[in-house]
Amino acid sequence: NKLLERVFKAFETSVGRLMPQLLEALGRDDLAAIRHVAHTLKSSSASIGAVGLSQQCAELEAMIRLEKVTDLERRVAALRQETDNVLQALRLLLDGPCP
Repeated sequence: NKLLERVFKAFETSVGRLMPQLLEALGRDDLAAIRHVAHTLKSSSASIGAVGLSQQCAELEAMIRLEKVTDLERRVAALRQETDNVLQALRLLLDGPCP
């Protein structure tokens, strides 16, 4: 359980650093920075088994790489929501069911 806690904390710390970078990049319309965040989050989410989040990141990264950018704000919002869902699920897993 200690290992799981450390993995969760590392992921949470990474997300805490990446989400502000993502929002800042979106505000600047900096596609390279958005792609970098998506790439980094793709790897870290895959490593904790958050397959849906990893897939969203891969799609965003590919879309930017192929220069076929559509619905960027909606995709980033969906990515942020899924990240929140993953964090919440991990907290529940670590804390166990509430009495």
